This record gives sequence, C-alpha cells and structure tokens, in this order.
Amino acid sequence: MSDLRSSLNGKIALVTGGGSGIGLGFVRMAIEAGARVVVADLRLSEALAATIGASNEQAKFVHTDVRKRGDLETAIGFSLQIFGDVPDIYVANAGVFEPSAKANESPKQWSNFWLDTEGDSYATAEINFTHPLKLTRLATRALLGAKKPGVVVLVSSTVGLSWSYPAALYCATKHALIGFTRSMAPAESLNGVKVVCLCPGIVDTPLWQTREGLSEQFSVSDKVSITPEDVAAAMVDLIVNEKYKGGTVLKVDRSGVKVIEFSGKTRDLKDEDLVKVKDRSFAPVQDLLAAEIGRPWGGVSDRL
Repeated sequence: MSDLRSSLNGKIALVTGGGSGIGLGFVRMAIEAGARVVVADLRLSEALAATIGASNEQAKFVHTDVRKRGDLETAIGFSLQIFGDVPDIYVANAGVFEPSAKANESPKQWSNFWLDTEGDSYATAEINFTHPLKLTRLATRALLGAKKPGVVVLVSSTVGLSWSYPAALYCATKHALIGFTRSMAPAESLNGVKVVCLCPGIVDTPLWQTREGLSEQFSVSDKVSITPEDVAAAMVDLIVNEKYKGGTVLKVDRSGVKVIEFSGKTRDLKDEDLVKVKDRSFAPVQDLLAAEIGRPWGGVSDRL
C-alpha cells in the first residue's frame, strides 16, 4: 500500500460530512495535495460551495443522508461516474452531538439520550456509529472489486477514550468506533484495506452552535480547543504515513498527536501461534471476500 500512503496526489477521497468543520478542513487539504474528492453531505454549505468553486473540478458534492445505506452506495457510484473509479480513501466524518429536538419540535426523531423523544432507535447512533460501519463494508467491497488498496478513516473522539454523563449516548458511539477499528486491524494485511481511527479533542466547529448554551455546558473555549485544520492535518498523516498501520487509534488535542496503546494489542498475523487461529476463524470471512475481488461496483445489486 505504499503507493497510496506516500501521497494523496491523484487519489480519490470520499468524505461524509465534508461540508463544514473537520470534514471541510480535510477536503481543502486533499484538494491542495492533488486529490479528487466526493463530498457526501446533507447540504451544499456556502463554505463548501466556495471551496468546490475554486477546485477546478477536483471536488464534487453529492447529497447524502448517511443513515441510508443506499445514499452511501450512491456516493461511491457517483465517484465512479464523475472520476472514473471508486474512491481510494473513505472518511466517515459525519456526526452529531447532543441534538436538541423536543417532542413538540420537528423533526421529532432527533434527540439526545436525556431528551429521549425517539422511538425504536437513536439517530445519533445511526449517524455516529452505524454509518461508519456501513461505509467501511461498502469501501471494502468497492476496493476489492477494483483490485486496489485503500484507507478508511473513522472519526471518533477523545471522549471515546473516557466518559461523559451528560453526553452518554455520544460517548458510547465513539467508544464503539474504537472497538470496531481495533477489530478491523487484520483487514490491511489480509485484504489491503487499512482501517484507522482518529480521536480529536474539543474542536472549534459549528457543532457547538447547534444548541444554545451547548459550548458553555461543556466548557468549550479557545484555551482548550483545536482547529479543524489541526485535525485534518493529523488525518492526512494518518492516511499517508506508513508508520500508522491498520487498527491504529490516533488522538489529537491540545497536547499534540499520540497513538493510543491498548492491552492485548493485535499482533502480526504471521506469528506462528496465530496462524491456526487465522486459518480457522478468518476463513469464512476470507472466502466471502474472495468472491468480491474484481467484481465491478454495482451498489445494491452487488449484495444480491
């Protein structure tokens, strides 16, 4: 995968939630580095429109509701249609924090854990956790079909390494992304898909303006926050730097950039004591994925 990780130049990136904040910061850096970008978001923000307008056809917007698998599939197909290939890089950046809708507000399905106006599920969980899982699976299928390596970046948070009583649901989704990333570590050596996780600290983004008093409640200030550009720079490094292997969890906050180490760290799959486990436990997955190698991208029909 050194050909991909040495540079973003000439690569295609798909970024969910790329219309503002961290996502937009990465979109701008990717364009500057010579990448082509599909921005998958709910709306074309003014800031994104200005960025795309100056990009000389390097970046395109596609309306995407990340809760809908069909929309994510369409975004990958859009890349194939516009840029002639499926993306090399997939950034699951779209996320929400403490939605404020109450029972008498619209849409009623949006809430945080404590308001709890939703029915059978939480939109926060669907956006923050389920969507990155879906995108990772679709990315794996697309990359195997194109017979090329790729990188998937999942955006978690430093709260995923800690806890938060007032934002328990958000915290849980970010913890889950870290566990999923660690579980996907073998995908790089086995299938050429590097799945990594970025954990930003408090970032100065429009997210903190979504509810009155939100930034005050969580003590957000210039003294503790970093910029979207700080996080985007760490994201680029996480993608292109060969020292970051699949399963890496990288923290970036006011203290700097640091790889998070865990007990029970995934070992090299070539270790002799893991060979039997690999052959026995991984075999059904590898058999399934083998059937996807070289299969042209077809979205929903790909699963039938």
